[in-house]
Amino acid sequence: NLPEAAVHRRCGSAPPPMARFRPLCIALVALFASVAHGFNVPLTLGAGRSPLEPGLAHHAKGLRGLGRPAVRGMGRCGPSSSPLLFRMTTTEQPEVVEREETSNRIGSTTRFLGSRRLAAASKVIVEGGEKGRVREAAKILIKTPKDPKRILGSKRLRAARDILFSGVNVHEDKKMFGSRRLASARKVLVGGVPKPKLEVLRKPVKSDEPAEAAAPAAVQATAVAAEEDAPFDMLAPREGPLQFAGIIATDEQVREVERIRRQIAEIPKEERAKMTDWVDTLFDEDILRYIIQFKQSAFQRIKETAVFRAEEGIDNILETDADKFERYFDAGQEEIVYLAPDKRNRPILLYRSAYHWPGVQDPKEYTRYILYQTEKTRQRYGLGITRQSCVIVERVGSGHKNQDPALLKVLLPTVLNHYPMYIGDVYIAPISTVFFVVWKLIQFFLDDATKKRFHLLKGDYTAQLLEVIEADSLPSTLGGTLDVGDFCAKQRELDRVDASLGKLEDQMLQTNGAAGALTFGGKAATPDQIVAVAELRVNIASLTDADKEEFGPWLPTLDNVDLFRFLTVNGFSAERAWAHLMETSRWRKEEGIDSILDEDLSGVFEEGKQEVFTLPKDKLGRPIVVYRSALHVPGKIDVKTFVRFVVQQVESARGDYGLGLTSQASFIVDRVGSGTKNQDVALLRELVPVLQRHYPQTIDKIYIAPVNTVFFIIWTVAKLLFDQDTQERVVLVKEPISPELLKVTQPEVLPKNLGGDRLVPNSGVV
Repeated sequence: NLPEAAVHRRCGSAPPPMARFRPLCIALVALFASVAHGFNVPLTLGAGRSPLEPGLAHHAKGLRGLGRPAVRGMGRCGPSSSPLLFRMTTTEQPEVVEREETSNRIGSTTRFLGSRRLAAASKVIVEGGEKGRVREAAKILIKTPKDPKRILGSKRLRAARDILFSGVNVHEDKKMFGSRRLASARKVLVGGVPKPKLEVLRKPVKSDEPAEAAAPAAVQATAVAAEEDAPFDMLAPREGPLQFAGIIATDEQVREVERIRRQIAEIPKEERAKMTDWVDTLFDEDILRYIIQFKQSAFQRIKETAVFRAEEGIDNILETDADKFERYFDAGQEEIVYLAPDKRNRPILLYRSAYHWPGVQDPKEYTRYILYQTEKTRQRYGLGITRQSCVIVERVGSGHKNQDPALLKVLLPTVLNHYPMYIGDVYIAPISTVFFVVWKLIQFFLDDATKKRFHLLKGDYTAQLLEVIEADSLPSTLGGTLDVGDFCAKQRELDRVDASLGKLEDQMLQTNGAAGALTFGGKAATPDQIVAVAELRVNIASLTDADKEEFGPWLPTLDNVDLFRFLTVNGFSAERAWAHLMETSRWRKEEGIDSILDEDLSGVFEEGKQEVFTLPKDKLGRPIVVYRSALHVPGKIDVKTFVRFVVQQVESARGDYGLGLTSQASFIVDRVGSGTKNQDVALLRELVPVLQRHYPQTIDKIYIAPVNTVFFIIWTVAKLLFDQDTQERVVLVKEPISPELLKVTQPEVLPKNLGGDRLVPNSGVV
């Protein structure tokens, strides 16, 4: 089920040239597979939009309302040996057919998103029901039996690609198809973990009271990861009774939730105008949190939080503050990190106090950073809806110099008042004798419930932490095996992919020339083309460390527009475009192109005889590249050095004028004073392939001016060797040249020798 591009990348081969026979080959393989294994005919694909899409929580608030019946999805496959063959219907569990492996059999059932799960999800996608295939595949792909902490790495990215790029039925609405599939891929990339399975531990009934008279006081529940449960979904109906973090609501609390709902609906307009829409999108679990924490003042606290969120712009913080907070700390120096969930499915909030220096960050901004991370974790894991966080205060190397009362003064009231019950257990390790004595004094001022949530670990604190956290989710500084710096680097990569796919998802609905559509060179991407861009994006994010070493740093820096350009010149074949990108990436690494702007190539040409230079944008918004052929003497300058100079100019124009991102170039071949003595076939053989192959679609028009009759006749014959697109890009300008060039170029931009007013001393235009 791997995409063809992935196969070629692994094998180091190029796609087969006989592409026209591919449909026949696929048909034969499908026929053979159907005879050998009884596969079903692929059906169409459907799914709902992403729960992460902004604004959907408002429309979905009723889905988790009071008294809603549990709605379960289709049957899910259990773990078994690889590979698996499935026949899936909408009403039955998948039929599993095992095939023995002679060696290297994987016996673990806790591996995340391995080949077994990919095979299972693939069959669900192509053989499942009309409405549920992508959602069901997402459940199969993202569920993590006994291992909810595994949320990173290439396995999840490959899973997203498997959902994104299965077969497309020609009769399906491509626009909605692409949008739904992008949403599902994002869910795989950043989605949560299985919902907790509740084992209700009710209080015993006194012997002198009838069983039915037992008070339904808040009962505790133990969260146990259930392999068969689906990943967290904000839009899914609530299953079972109203509860939060294992505390099941009493009948009185259920009635209080209903009462607060009515109070929210009756808030006066004047008061409501000061609040954010957050107050209308609260889940019942959110209201329950406030009731548990604040009792009778819950409604007033909710209103205060709504005003706070409006004043601070919290509802949009993931969009407005992303650029600032995604790299708030230097790499490897992250003080606050949300890690994957612990054994009880609680996201781990790690605070590395030794990295904190009071006064370096503004307390208000630091607090806002924590709120940003908390809001992101709410989306990812349902923090504050179904679960609390597990806080680890790592004090390795920490001392008095790292204590920051000014920060706590701002942070604690914000979290306690506006994010009640978000924090579960707090583990502090290691602690010294002094810290322990201070804590003994502080706890006199805390209630019993709060004191029980704090765990001061000394002695063998690693063993105590491993009771609640897996070793590969516990930082290595505390005795685990997790490299926090590596974790943060991988998480940033996934966040970039998620942001890119989210942008593509929005652009999927804006493909008719609307503002925000994915366009380049005046062409807007179609839904199918956007899906191809998404495939390339996921391919890039799936690169391993070894791949990055081989291909260099260029691929992860590409914009969606860059991918669209490469797809355009490859007939929108993702396989060919991916091979093309890898080829260019290798070339850039071998030639050192990524650092070419740091090179001093000013001595390539003699003073006043620079043959190639760039100018500001013309009337059409295109940066101008000029080649003064009259200054060129074949053989005088090494061909490779000349090409390197041109490449440096192109790379500079990308940064200065957005060449290849927001604009294409206008290339002017200045033939004033040029003749046959200036023609250099060897240079053209070296330069033209570099520009065509590694900078596709960056040149809009090539103006050759002036041309005489002989040149015109030669071009009339030579253009037959080029495709129609290239022919249309070349514009031959006869004498007088200035009227033609001034149609598209301002006089102050066009060089004086071409009819403009601009002087270019470096190139002898004085």
